[in-house]
Amino acid sequence: MDKDIFLKVIDELCDEARAIAHTYFSEPPSMEQKADRTPVTQADRDIEVALVASIRRAFPNHTIVGEEFGEQSATSAQTSVERYTWIVDPVDGTGSFTVGNPLFGTLIGVLRNGAPWIGAVEMPILGERWLGAPAGSFLNGRKVATSTCDSLAKSKLCTTTPDIFDLQERRAFECVASQVALRRYGGDCYNYALLATGRVDLVIEAGLQPHDYLPLVPVIEAAGGIMTDWEGRPLRRHSDGHVIAAANEVLYRQALALLGG
Repeated sequence: MDKDIFLKVIDELCDEARAIAHTYFSEPPSMEQKADRTPVTQADRDIEVALVASIRRAFPNHTIVGEEFGEQSATSAQTSVERYTWIVDPVDGTGSFTVGNPLFGTLIGVLRNGAPWIGAVEMPILGERWLGAPAGSFLNGRKVATSTCDSLAKSKLCTTTPDIFDLQERRAFECVASQVALRRYGGDCYNYALLATGRVDLVIEAGLQPHDYLPLVPVIEAAGGIMTDWEGRPLRRHSDGHVIAAANEVLYRQALALLGG
């Protein structure tokens, strides 16, 4: 199937998510806690419902997996050789959203035969949109690339919060973080978008779910970066949630060695 069809639909989905996010952002709804103690709001649910409905209209024979409502099987059998699965994270950074921090986004990804193929990062309040596909990674239509930084000592490292790490993971993270020029906390999905643009060189995280990382892989890789688990394995739905993203292979190898991969 032609990737341009997917890109057109994804662009429309991002428009849809942006409109709903703006509706809620000025007066965010109350935050609730899910069973896993992560936050959720009505905005999360409304965005996911809208996006799933739009995807289903465009691709009735594709599987859809969303953060809030889980997997929804195709309404008709997939007839092509390729198997497509959509991944939707309606609000990545719900905590930021609820406190009025604009560094939250909507993540949309397409897996082809189980592997990340196309991805999008929509930052609705910032008015920024990344699309990653085999032809490249683009920010608001402009092609972007990761940095050429090839030394940990000169690199900039981001992670959302040190709270995501257990004791062993924190020690591994510190092995890398202690070697870099700058570390920054916060940002959620925006850290990965900045990496694709060359502003950040490394992102290291743990405890992520497939909807948190799978849409990001095409954005990073199409910009020239590398994104795997801490063992150097490709990211898939069954991955364990340990993620490293690096601007290039040289930097990636240095960081991965310190993580124990």
